Amino acid sequence: MPDVFGSLKERPIWVAWDNKGGRKVPKSPSGGNAKSNDPATWSTFEQAQDAAKKHGYTGIGIMLTDGLVGIDLDNCVKDGKIEPWAKEIIDSMGGYAELSPSGTGVHIIGYADPSVVGAIGRADHKRGIEIYNHGRYFTVTGKAIGKGSVSDCTSQVASFMETTFPAPSKEDRATDQLKTLVSSQVMRLANETMVKNVGRDSGRGVRFARVPQGRETCLFCIMLASRGFVYYTKETAGEFNHYHAHCDCKVMPGLEGTSIEGYDPDRYLDLWSQGRALKEEGYSKSQVDAYLQGATLGSLGGPNSGRGGRPKSRKKDGLFYTRNDPAADYYGPLYETNEGLLDRIIHGLEDLGVEVIAHEEEVLAYGPSAKAGVPGQLHLWPGASFSAILHELTHFWDDQAKGFPPSSETLYNRVIRVEWEKRAYSREIELARLLGNGELAEKLESLCAEEVHIYEQP
Repeated sequence: MPDVFGSLKERPIWVAWDNKGGRKVPKSPSGGNAKSNDPATWSTFEQAQDAAKKHGYTGIGIMLTDGLVGIDLDNCVKDGKIEPWAKEIIDSMGGYAELSPSGTGVHIIGYADPSVVGAIGRADHKRGIEIYNHGRYFTVTGKAIGKGSVSDCTSQVASFMETTFPAPSKEDRATDQLKTLVSSQVMRLANETMVKNVGRDSGRGVRFARVPQGRETCLFCIMLASRGFVYYTKETAGEFNHYHAHCDCKVMPGLEGTSIEGYDPDRYLDLWSQGRALKEEGYSKSQVDAYLQGATLGSLGGPNSGRGGRPKSRKKDGLFYTRNDPAADYYGPLYETNEGLLDRIIHGLEDLGVEVIAHEEEVLAYGPSAKAGVPGQLHLWPGASFSAILHELTHFWDDQAKGFPPSSETLYNRVIRVEWEKRAYSREIELARLLGNGELAEKLESLCAEEVHIYEQP
């Protein structure tokens, strides 16, 4: 083990850890599991190392407390070489860096003044970047990268948080909520299809998991989600139970080894431990829920300070038409299959400044605004299927991604129009294939080819 930890080895901030089915379970040298919110289960470096040897544990780790901050970079070491994006982070931080136990990731450990950076607990699993300074421990392998030390990185951490995890704007939050609504409907439809397909396979160990959706998930739901695919029925996983307002949890079926993008039981186990620790410190349920939804510890005030709130919606001031809706024959109108979702999609668009215009006739189209920087209009026929509405939402997201240019630059640009139509149809086709509707997918592919051909004409 390198000497970079110095006097830290004498401090009771160390634990052992053991690999249990892929989970790195922290172990207390005094017996049992170690807890991130209970210093009595921690020990010195030597005690942790002795416990690991005595009980045959996998290794040792250090608790991130009293200003210690840890950055976890996943899947950044390929063929023994560190990926450029990860090396840039390592070089900019200047702390101690080492290889993770798997050898495919990197851990960075340093100091950052909590009075400056606040409580930190953020993760971007798509990019493979996590950073914490409380409620977590980091495994320590001693496989150092470079000659860095556990030094003061306060300014570097503050800069890293600003660039890597910037505070979302109201528009970003509203967009995320809208996309979450759409994703939850896709998962619901896929869930129904999977239940039908695997129902006959109960003898092969089909189990269910409670999978949180969206931003608002209570501590109890997080506890249920942390268990993974262990429930024998949808009912025991709480399919028909909504444990809090705006509860969007979905019960998903799966076999051993099933993986769902964005669902990480280990992460929910950590969140549950953090939330439970806050409750034990006297924080109210609303404060704990706000923290679980992304609020910093500092923004909560003291226990039971009553801080909280939610942004209010706002409404603002040639079309991309859905020429046909064959998916309606397969899924039915969205207002019949999930009226609540249709209302929430409409409100979500209005929150983003889109004017939603209802039509009695079969009209479904997104129209970019003639003014730059202004969201357009959604002409909506309530009888449209979820698939067709997803098509038009994709046009809106494309318009949003370009910063809402004037319609003259999109609606009347053949190249952009073809690109947008292909992307919108690909969303519908992907959904159809996900649900096993090959016939519908072929119809949509044919419609896409016809429409693209029209737009490509001079």
